[in-house]
Amino acid sequence: MLSYLAAVYHQLCLLGRRGLGWIPYQCVLCGDGITDAYLCEGCLRDLPWLAPARCPVCALPTFEGRICGQCLRAPPAFDATYSSLSFDFPLDALVRAYKFQHRLALQPLLSDLLTRARPVERPDLLIPVPLATERLRERGFNQAYELIRPWAAQGWPLSTQHLIKIRDTAPQHHQSQADRARNLKGAFECINPVRGLHILLVDDVMTSGATLHEAALTLKRWGALRVSCLILARTLPQRR
Repeated sequence: MLSYLAAVYHQLCLLGRRGLGWIPYQCVLCGDGITDAYLCEGCLRDLPWLAPARCPVCALPTFEGRICGQCLRAPPAFDATYSSLSFDFPLDALVRAYKFQHRLALQPLLSDLLTRARPVERPDLLIPVPLATERLRERGFNQAYELIRPWAAQGWPLSTQHLIKIRDTAPQHHQSQADRARNLKGAFECINPVRGLHILLVDDVMTSGATLHEAALTLKRWGALRVSCLILARTLPQRR
């Protein structure tokens, strides 16, 4: 029901923004007048775009786009990651407002930015990373599902009936990579056949990659042939 209400709210936002042509648009970041879209050219240009050369497995910037050392030392369960932005200002503020402050009107903008990382190869299934029942009830919506939902209207095979999260996990914002991995172990379960399929997992942010690794590991244990990740933003390591 909450997801349905969120969908209705999104449509009302779009109608209000695009249906009333006499109302001038404003950039959601700087407030300047624009003719369409959600960001002015300057703010769009100044978003934290990732460098073209990045690890094909985890999307961290690397020399000449080679596989990074971490993925060579400890390969994750997923095979590839697609992203075009880093989780830095001002995108981080937009994502937090959407995710934690229920600024659902930001969904069309964030969905559009996610589309810029869309892979050329179409998967057999698009699966948004699921939330545990308690977390979904608390938040009222699954941010990954809402970001990818518009793709279903374009014929992409979106499913929420293959992977579920069977237990809630502690917030991971301040946990080490090892603690995140322990926290998520056994958190997902596959409930419908995925054998031989190429799955594209979708999430808003990748930090350590622990969530996507555990989700991909679960899918591969159930026979998925390939698991790729599509994320809105990639958290970059802090410079020392």
